[in-house]
Amino acid sequence: MESLLFGDLVQFESVPLDLDETESLRKLIIDDSIAANRNVLEVGTGTGLIAILCLQNEASRVVAIDWNPAAVANARYNAAALDSEANLEVRATGHKEEVLSGVQEKEKFDLILVNFSDAVPPVVSANAAAHSGIEDHDAWRDALLDHLKPHLNAGGRCLFIVHNKQAVTRLIDAVQSEHYQTKVLDSRDWETLESEIRPSLIVEIRVAANAEIVSEGEFSSAPTAQ
Repeated sequence: MESLLFGDLVQFESVPLDLDETESLRKLIIDDSIAANRNVLEVGTGTGLIAILCLQNEASRVVAIDWNPAAVANARYNAAALDSEANLEVRATGHKEEVLSGVQEKEKFDLILVNFSDAVPPVVSANAAAHSGIEDHDAWRDALLDHLKPHLNAGGRCLFIVHNKQAVTRLIDAVQSEHYQTKVLDSRDWETLESEIRPSLIVEIRVAANAEIVSEGEFSSAPTAQ
């Protein structure tokens, strides 16, 4: 695969792989070295392409999680085949409110990558089925945002890969508060694009400079210098 610096990636039959979705992110990893010397968490690893690409571009360490057991097996297979096991740990995670169950309580990262379409698990119950589609994605996104806060290092950032314009708008609306800063990392005027966006957009989320974590999942305004 041309995205990797070396080696060939294997895709298991039941694991999705859409190169258009990750094109913009792969460019940032290769050309802008966004993973270099950083601890990285990838949510929704799929085949492990992005996690391995981060390591091939000098990431210090990568934890990759996925709700799909086949994806976990696929990513582990590729990590072993490409000699990336030493600094890559692939873990299984849960559903809904358990979105980061594969991450240890005190584990922190400099960079968190979320492939929004691949990371969202399918509806898993009759009750959830009544709220599938956009509402289901919104619930999963909000649960993820709630769990991200204690896992970002100071100065860290989270990048969401989003290919649906409505999902971009709803994501930005969900994090527009004094505690977050958001930015669409794309030269295109995304508001004029088609509903399905290819290559996908990347939405950057940072904790606002004037906010600090006072306990797990809680924020307060940082004191103003007198």
